[in-house]
Parts: sequence; structure tokens; C-alpha cells
Amino acid sequence: MALARVLCPILIGRESELSALEDALLAALRGDGGVVIVGGEAGMGKTRLVSELTTRANRLRCVVMSGACSEAELSLPYLPFLEAIGNRLTSEDLDALRTRLGSAADELAQLFPQLGRPQPTGGRRDAGQAEDVRSLPFITA
Repeated sequence: MALARVLCPILIGRESELSALEDALLAALRGDGGVVIVGGEAGMGKTRLVSELTTRANRLRCVVMSGACSEAELSLPYLPFLEAIGNRLTSEDLDALRTRLGSAADELAQLFPQLGRPQPTGGRRDAGQAEDVRSLPFITA
């Protein structure tokens, strides 16, 4: 039996939260990045709230990436970010992305197998040859 998530088509009683999220979205569009975490107990409307913000962000032609935390007892570091990037990769031109990432693609392929297998380099790289992945423009709008 397949289960589907059903969301109420009307957002009820979340105007202040949605306003705060929209402010963060508009700040990001101005170049003032940041992080907003939506948390709370199950059934409080987190998914519905984020769904509404996603709709509004899509209207503004924003790239939206989403991931979720797990309630499993096994804690996986950075799971929401890995899931969000993995989900985004399903709609990317992977060949073009590999080209943009350069040698960092080999490193990232360890986390995201869809990027392909690392190519043998014929020897060990020293630390000076490794690119700083944190400074790469990973996904652009």
C-alpha cells in the first residue's frame, strides 16, 4: 500500500512565520545569505509552511533545495544538506556540473555517486593540490 503526504491547500495561522521566512528569502536575493531552520513537533505544520515558501520562491525563479532530518535514533551528520544536494542533482546536467566542479567532482563523488567515480590520478596528491571545496560555487541559480 502506497502512502502519500496530504497538505492542506490553505495556510492557516502562520502569517508571522511565513513573513519571517519571506524576509529571509528576500535578504538572500539581495545577497545577504543566511540560514533559517524550521523545527518543531510532528504535525505542527512545518512541511506546509515550507511548501508555501517554496511556491513563493519558485515564483521568484529561485533554485530551491530541500532535505529533512531523520527521526531515527542513528544520527547522520549533515543529513538534511546531503539529501538536499542529492535531490538537486537529479535535475542537474551532471556533465556540465562535473566540468564546473573540476577536480572537486572526484571528491564530491564519494558523497554523491551520481557524479561519477573518481579518476585515478596516478599518485597521491599533496594537501597543496587539493581545491578548497567550501569556496566553489556548488549550485548556482
